[in-house]
Amino acid sequence: MRQRTILWTVLLCAVLMSPLHAQNAAVKGNVTNAMTGEVLPGVHIRLLNPNDNSFVSGAYTDMNGDFHINGLSPGSYQLVTTFLGCKTDARTVDLAASGVADIGIALEEEMLDMGEVVVTASRRKEKALDAPASVAIVSSRDIQARNAVSTMEHIEGVQGVDIAQKGVMQHEYVARGLNNVFNGTMRTLVDNRLTNLPSLRANISYLQSLSDADIDRVEVVLGPGSALYGPNVTNGVVNIITKSPFASRGTDVAVTGGEQSLMALSARHAGTLGSDFGYRLSAGYTKAKDWEYTDPREPYPADRTAERYNVDARLDYLVGQNSSLTVNAGRSTAVSGLDLTDNGAVAAKDFSYSHVQTRFVSGDFFAQAYLNMNDAGDTYLLRANQPIVDNSKKIVAEVQHGASPADWEHLTYGVDMFLTRPETNGTIMGRNEDKDNVNEFGAYVQSDTKLLGDNLSLLLAGRIDYHSALENPVFSPRAGIRFSPAENHSMRITYNQAYLTPAISDLFLDMQITDDVFGMTVDPLMYGLRNAGVPETGYTFTRQNGDLVFYSKLNPDPTMGLPVGMASAYWDGVVQVLSASPELPDELKQLLAMIPAPDASQVGGSLAQLNLETEGFDLVDASSVNDIARLKPTSLQSWEIGYKSMLTDRLQFGVDMYNSQYENFVTPARVATPNVFLNGEQTAAYLYAQAAPIIGDEAAQQFAAAVAEGMAQVPIGTVTPDQAADRTEILMIPINYGDINYWGTDISFRAGLLRNLQIGGTYSYINKVYYDDVDGKGPLSLNVPQNKASLSMQYTEPSTGIQGMAQYRFIDGFRMKSGVYEGTIKPYGLVDLGVRVPLPVPMRPELQLSVRNLLDHQHVEFVGGGMIGRLMTARLQVRI
Repeated sequence: MRQRTILWTVLLCAVLMSPLHAQNAAVKGNVTNAMTGEVLPGVHIRLLNPNDNSFVSGAYTDMNGDFHINGLSPGSYQLVTTFLGCKTDARTVDLAASGVADIGIALEEEMLDMGEVVVTASRRKEKALDAPASVAIVSSRDIQARNAVSTMEHIEGVQGVDIAQKGVMQHEYVARGLNNVFNGTMRTLVDNRLTNLPSLRANISYLQSLSDADIDRVEVVLGPGSALYGPNVTNGVVNIITKSPFASRGTDVAVTGGEQSLMALSARHAGTLGSDFGYRLSAGYTKAKDWEYTDPREPYPADRTAERYNVDARLDYLVGQNSSLTVNAGRSTAVSGLDLTDNGAVAAKDFSYSHVQTRFVSGDFFAQAYLNMNDAGDTYLLRANQPIVDNSKKIVAEVQHGASPADWEHLTYGVDMFLTRPETNGTIMGRNEDKDNVNEFGAYVQSDTKLLGDNLSLLLAGRIDYHSALENPVFSPRAGIRFSPAENHSMRITYNQAYLTPAISDLFLDMQITDDVFGMTVDPLMYGLRNAGVPETGYTFTRQNGDLVFYSKLNPDPTMGLPVGMASAYWDGVVQVLSASPELPDELKQLLAMIPAPDASQVGGSLAQLNLETEGFDLVDASSVNDIARLKPTSLQSWEIGYKSMLTDRLQFGVDMYNSQYENFVTPARVATPNVFLNGEQTAAYLYAQAAPIIGDEAAQQFAAAVAEGMAQVPIGTVTPDQAADRTEILMIPINYGDINYWGTDISFRAGLLRNLQIGGTYSYINKVYYDDVDGKGPLSLNVPQNKASLSMQYTEPSTGIQGMAQYRFIDGFRMKSGVYEGTIKPYGLVDLGVRVPLPVPMRPELQLSVRNLLDHQHVEFVGGGMIGRLMTARLQVRI
């Protein structure tokens, strides 16, 4: 019995071991840059079955460019090596039993690659050439070529993109117009996760928790994207895609120093635990002296230190050959710094932004859930010296699936949920704090149909979204035709309808900017300025017999209003104010005290509205003061024609022409409540009539002219709506404009002049960027230049691996009007340089030298922002 048991055990072991002997072949190798000889980490190695090209196994090269694939059966395989920016290498590998194939692979750089794969335009993998929108890619090589203080610096020079630098770290950015202070209209993602502030919707790029070493590439999609991404994607998408820990194993350490007392440290480590788990840890710290800000109305602190730190972690689990689970968390904190908002400048103090994200991908199935949170710390608004509390959260869940029911048809469909929970303790949302939660739900489907093989395709998409603070759901359609007359040539015509829902601040903001907008310092002339959202009821102005009603601090009961025509009821108060002025001679004060108050038939009132640009008043007619309706979503209808091609094997060219028509555009908050003054002409006539019998005609004329001018400049009160909490405050309110229409074009080219020299350029034009008046509601600015252009050059010295970069950027001047910021931006041109030098010492560290604004051209890129000058930096990076 015992012998039989031993026999069966031996036979069982033999059976179990036989597959192991059959699969003990392996392949290993090293991948380098064919031109410079540098090792290439993160290269994707795939082994395919040569009969049907099915996937067998794969790996990524490590920091030394090495790879190793074990557990293979003897036989013949197709070894495919791919790396962004290099030509794909494919070769046959024959493996013998128990054999190890050792392969050296030298990849040639692809100066012009029309086969780049993107995931952002259609929310699935596709060639950039086949995407239904204009797509630009910033590769890891481009990212390494500059020392960026903020991630968004990497998309400077991308066609159609406007970036305005406000400080050392701070930027506003948008595509194809409609930039604004505290802007969030360009959807910004990191690995498909929204990165804007949860409740305020602003894109604050320096609060991203990743570092440059984490970034694999940046994809920039121009134009509307609501059909797939939902409302608020009217101006394109920026998707920052980070490196897989499997493709980027090793440790990176970088130290940066430069002008403006800039000092930065960053470290990143990625590794694997077995063959199925990958992890990545990264951290960074940056400190600099910010540029000097230019707004004289702001009490800027003497210390202009901008300081932040960030930490980020990621864990990947491979579930079989085609599935993965990723968990990511990060936190970034602005320890100190200045930034601009609709309500004026803020001093950030320990303002933090955190996230937790889980993603699951299996073939064409994608699901994710994440939580974004921010904590304003001790941040405060400068003008009012008012603390800002913001502990808001955004909870997001998304599910997407793709299917191909036929060879000629591919469907992409999904649902998502966005729950926004503002928590500001009344400092931002004020009396709306308990009613500002917003729930959004959406569903979409996209069909990509091949009508004539790969030559002609029809794209149709539609999405419906529900927003809890809006009356009706919104529907966003897309339709397009893509035509490829030949290989590496693509033409497309697309129609998009997108929606921009009012931001939570547009609906619920209730924030005082200052309690003394005129700087009078003494009641009753201290009038507050408040930024207020539009309630569901809208705003209504009271009228008596057709005359607007205003409210005054000169009244013992400021809640009691009077018609504008009865402004002279406050004559005595104006006389007291003027008599207190040291500029008025005593004899005129005595004479003024002798004159009795007029009645409404003798002196009435006039309306004038505060102009934030001139800090004066503009006369307005009572007919222009109308009730403000409940806000509606902004609708954008856009047509676009695009062409992209490889004209020769060394020249790539793209051009896009588009037309954008906006309806019900929601403006940034602007002054909507005029002030009331004594009518100047009537006041002068009345003073003359009263003084002439006392001092004679000539003296009375001089007296009336001198005194009436002063009296007509004293604000008596404010025309405020019935919904205002303080009836005398001046209100800034967002409103729906009527229609605006403009068209533009974006042009780009890249050319490989030599094997190691590449040049590129972009040009963008918008036919109209400023509107003097829109439907009688005042001026509107797109806050972008009419013309902008860039020219760049990259060079690699083959024998040493030294890389050089030069870029010139031209930005046309434009008038700006956004929130409390109004003014003119002058045109400017900037030269940027960068040099990357691999040092011939152990561990091959790299020295990166960068100069932004080489000629130190002092300029302002955003009204209220800093006076930008040259920034020279040096970075030493070591990969272990």
